[in-house]
Amino acid sequence: MKRASTLSALIAVVGSSFALVGAAHAEDPLMIVSFTTGARRVITVSPVNGNVLQDPFLNLQTLIPGVASPMQVLPVGNQLWIPDQVADNVTRLTRDGVIIDQLGTDPVTGLATGRFNNVRGLGIVNGEVWLCNAEAATGGTDATATVNTIYRLNPFTGETLGSFPADGNPWAIFIYNGRVLITNSTTDVATEYAPDGTRIGVFAESTAPAMSLPQMMSKRNNGNLWIADFSVAASGLYEFDPAGEPLTRIFLGTGPRAAVDLENGNYIYTDATAVRLRDTANQQTSVLASGNFRYITPLTPPKVSPADIGNTDGEPISDGALDNGDFTVFFEAFFAPEASPTQLRADIANTDGLLSPMWPGGGTGGGPDGAVDNGDFASFFAFFFAPPVLP
Repeated sequence: MKRASTLSALIAVVGSSFALVGAAHAEDPLMIVSFTTGARRVITVSPVNGNVLQDPFLNLQTLIPGVASPMQVLPVGNQLWIPDQVADNVTRLTRDGVIIDQLGTDPVTGLATGRFNNVRGLGIVNGEVWLCNAEAATGGTDATATVNTIYRLNPFTGETLGSFPADGNPWAIFIYNGRVLITNSTTDVATEYAPDGTRIGVFAESTAPAMSLPQMMSKRNNGNLWIADFSVAASGLYEFDPAGEPLTRIFLGTGPRAAVDLENGNYIYTDATAVRLRDTANQQTSVLASGNFRYITPLTPPKVSPADIGNTDGEPISDGALDNGDFTVFFEAFFAPEASPTQLRADIANTDGLLSPMWPGGGTGGGPDGAVDNGDFASFFAFFFAPPVLP
């Protein structure tokens, strides 16, 4: 009761002393990438019922020179990052589809530099962009790519901050209940890593059948983990409980690369010929869009500030605005005896108040440290009352 009354008092004192710097957002559309020859594109669908919203949302054929085999679209601040498995690069676009640059491609010749080779999924971890790279460089002006490596990239500049070895041939990166998971098709598991890239151990592994080509992961409506397996003999959607214990496998008849639960209880998944909608009431499947589709990623609004940690309802979801919701999320975590995985969203700095390199004033060693403490308090309020910043 004391914590609740203190929190209410603090909100009452601070609540009206700042200006709203962003707008609330509706449910984030789901972006899905197709690499069908001649029709490489990104479509968007509703996270509520799977209805197609825009097809195309992005026409990659006209937007990206040399586009060949795009894997995913990842929102990074005000940018959209698209890794290309065959072109061996990562294209960075503005949100309205203007090219910023192509990491791994020579801007003069348009040829791969060898910085990357056979790239796959992306993820944002501790304020950095992590990239799956499967093969070593075979030539180029910057032939530094190494086999089965995760590259850590600066979200502002795209420069490499560091790297570490993956367990095997890496495919996708996903944050599940605060755990950093990476799938690979060598040992066919999802391995957990610390935010600095240190290997923790195998988190999810299946038997009878064993996964054979695990790709994208997602969190189900029931809180469990889904891993889509694209192989032939072991294809399907593998479900694991929050401790990583295997539960069930859904065989779909095709090899899924990605799957996401919808808010209405149905789900969508991708394969080599379509985006499909599965009606869980009658187990009937319908085609939403035709093409060779890959990963599914929400089009989240840009995080305007490290203090943007909640929505207007006080839920721990960034919404592109600084308001009472962010204040509520922070202090509920700050006064908690021990912050829950969800509350650790308020863990934005280390004990000295240093932010991750993705934010102005941040630096190496800064960012989340596993606790919500005075360092987070200082950084939260420094940015809460400051003009918004966009990575």
